[in-house]
Amino acid sequence: MEIEIGKFYAMDHENAKGEIETNVVHVLGIRDNFEIEVEKQFYLTETMFLINGKLDSIYKNDWLGCFFKREGTTEEIDLFLQSKESNPELKEWAELVVGSLIK
Repeated sequence: MEIEIGKFYAMDHENAKGEIETNVVHVLGIRDNFEIEVEKQFYLTETMFLINGKLDSIYKNDWLGCFFKREGTTEEIDLFLQSKESNPELKEWAELVVGSLIK
């Protein structure tokens, strides 16, 4: 699949509890400032994480394009845009993980 800047992509999988986890990814650009040589292309993204179709979190992070399995659906894109509108200052994924470990 050819990855285009500005488009939405998604990937789904079933977790150990039998829930469907979906990452809906908005591609913002290409990561090009690595200090080491990287063989694959990383993309700067904003990611919405759904569990059984319900919003769990939305954050900034990088993805390898090879993980994108399909284009985002109209419903997923609409939910992403609504969620982003109510939370315009997204945290980095690492900030969310560290924050959840501290609680």
